[in-house]
Amino acid sequence: VLPLWIVPPCPSLPYPYDWFEIKPISDFYSKNSAFNAETISPIEYANQQHVPLLELGVSTTTRLFPGAVLGAESVAVVSVATGSAAQQLIMIDKYGFVHIAPYDSHLKSYQLSNASLYVGPGRSLGFHMRSPDEMIVCDSVKGLLAVDISTRKREEREEEDESASNGDRIRILTNAVSSPTWHPSNAINYANDLDIAKQDLHDIVYFTSSTTLGVVAFNSEDRYYDTMRSFVLTWLAGDVSGRLLQYNMTSKRTSVLVQDLYYANGVAVAADRSYALVVETVGLRVWKYFLTGPKRGTKEVFIERLPGFPDGITRSLDGESFFISIVAPLSPLFSTGSSVMQSPLARWVSAWVLVRFSPLLTSLGV
Repeated sequence: VLPLWIVPPCPSLPYPYDWFEIKPISDFYSKNSAFNAETISPIEYANQQHVPLLELGVSTTTRLFPGAVLGAESVAVVSVATGSAAQQLIMIDKYGFVHIAPYDSHLKSYQLSNASLYVGPGRSLGFHMRSPDEMIVCDSVKGLLAVDISTRKREEREEEDESASNGDRIRILTNAVSSPTWHPSNAINYANDLDIAKQDLHDIVYFTSSTTLGVVAFNSEDRYYDTMRSFVLTWLAGDVSGRLLQYNMTSKRTSVLVQDLYYANGVAVAADRSYALVVETVGLRVWKYFLTGPKRGTKEVFIERLPGFPDGITRSLDGESFFISIVAPLSPLFSTGSSVMQSPLARWVSAWVLVRFSPLLTSLGV
């Protein structure tokens, strides 16, 4: 018999999540979510869903900038000038530095430039280019940002003022839902991913907030904001406060479109702007939220029971299909098809095990 002192009267998660409430899982989410999911390979999943599985050969995949750009969540391909065939890659690493890699036609590869821009503390996750010179960025700590990456503007400022810095190149567009009354849940402190679409000549940013609790722990050893740790502990706590939001670049108002999601993540808007898709990572599904038509303002499941944790989603060039990235497979250790993950106590124990032994578990593939 285990001594009673091993199990505290009020189980808490590791610091700084120790004030998270470990919630029971509702029947709706327990059946088809990562709390009680059946492990399945992508091939088996494709066969069950009667959909073709596109696999890229090793020869078509090249790893870019190993050891130089670490933990970049998103990437953009941008034309250097209007009508020009020259391109460059834009990335933000996990430490908050913007990296620019122009394409070298002689070497036939992308080469990192010396351009340096720091977007400040926090973790820059999803971003889109509103123009070749301006990024709209979801930051896990600061909210929704606009970042000017134009080197020309920087050089002009430096000529005018030798003390010019990057500070005037970064603006916080929104970090709270627009409301006449204030509530702590109005804060946007875990912005994750976005897409931008035109509506009546206005730029509308559709973006997610993964949780209203918004704890993103700072990894003091590697000195970055560890959103993977945050995801795991938010998942085990059973937090269901993820949201899909929209920000109007003209009116500067922020509103909630969808709420009560288990870790809201990737966003993609349809080519005809009739709907937006939002990834629910722990739900193993993608929701379709209607922006126009008779179903406007409602949502339905777009795809579910995915064979792993979905992360980002991107509209393909044909405008009619989407790419969904699976960030990690379902683990047999925690997705057993049993009632183990339905227990708050079992999830509390799992949280401590994962935090202390996650490197070992990762190496073992569990």
